[in-house]
Amino acid sequence: RGQEKSYTQEIELPVRSAWPAITLGGSGVFENGTTRLDLPLDNFVGDISGTLTLADTPAVNLTRAVSFLNTYPYGCLEQTISRAWPFLILPDAVAELDPLITTDEAIRERTEGAITRIQAMQLYDGSFAMWPGNSKTFEWGSVYAAHFLLSARNVGMNFPEEMLTGALNWIRQFLASMPVYNSIDDERDDLTTKAYAVYVLALNGERPLGWIEYLRENSANLKQSGHIYLAGAQAIIDGRADALKDVTAGRASGYSGKTLESETRNTALLLSMWLDVEPQAPEVIELATKLVDLGSKGNWYSTQDNSAALIALARYNVEVAGAKSDITAHVTTETSDKALLSYSSSNKPVSINVSELPKGSNILIETQGDGQGCYSWSINGFPNKQPKAERNNVNIECS
Repeated sequence: RGQEKSYTQEIELPVRSAWPAITLGGSGVFENGTTRLDLPLDNFVGDISGTLTLADTPAVNLTRAVSFLNTYPYGCLEQTISRAWPFLILPDAVAELDPLITTDEAIRERTEGAITRIQAMQLYDGSFAMWPGNSKTFEWGSVYAAHFLLSARNVGMNFPEEMLTGALNWIRQFLASMPVYNSIDDERDDLTTKAYAVYVLALNGERPLGWIEYLRENSANLKQSGHIYLAGAQAIIDGRADALKDVTAGRASGYSGKTLESETRNTALLLSMWLDVEPQAPEVIELATKLVDLGSKGNWYSTQDNSAALIALARYNVEVAGAKSDITAHVTTETSDKALLSYSSSNKPVSINVSELPKGSNILIETQGDGQGCYSWSINGFPNKQPKAERNNVNIECS
């Protein structure tokens, strides 16, 4: 009694960074000799994530798309589908691109979760809303969902059969609808979405020739993707690529209307259609080269862009990619010759988590042999200083 007592308690509190998390990335080639990588590891504080990947084809650049889709935080109908689609139909090809973050468990969780979430957005008539709890049909998104479900069925994914049946029934009713247009943009969005609907029905083994002809008669009011969808539907019905030779992906900046037009998405879409019917055509190489170039210039902006590009180029890598190099390579540092990662062109791509790379020392790729390989890296974390302000097709003005 009356005795003074004291105690000490230690509490660890997380301190949130003043800056938002960012992702940096890059890619290039390595060949016989030493290739120096200037990875900005010191630009981040705290824990970082991401990978450094070595492979023998340029498709290794797609690791950035894999990372983008894996870490994208939102989930409307389009975003949910786009994030899951590549992992559903090309699990092996995507897993080879980034074996550290694309595991069998991750793929299963991603695809099963997507099916459950889009089921929550399906309305009574078989169409889909943009967000769970909404009651208004998202027309383009409903066709996109039906397309996704067709792909899921084709790879043996288990989901309630009535989801796809209802979606296809809604598509047939949607094609027969005659809305009153308030503007030319409304008409173009509607007709372009109907061209997409025709393509999905063709994928389902149907022959909607009457609707194809009707939309051709109104082709002046189609957006670029509408022309591509019509050509794709005809190519599926014909079993050859003749119809695809008359369309291009167009040249556009940013996005346009409710059909989410973009040059990247349309290029990837057209490449996938060529791969379906004539994968060895010279147009395939041209489209793949263009798509990679759009990515290298930073023109893969959205979930739609990254998903479509990942699907098309992963397929291209599997089905068309050419001869392999004969090289071996080891990732080391300037201060140590101990191999952090070893690669041989006779094996699959290899990756290392960037958190395992030492800061304060340049990373080297020591290579022996003939030919060349490709590297790609991405780093996600909190920067140690304010990131440079950027904008992509968005302007904000105060008045």
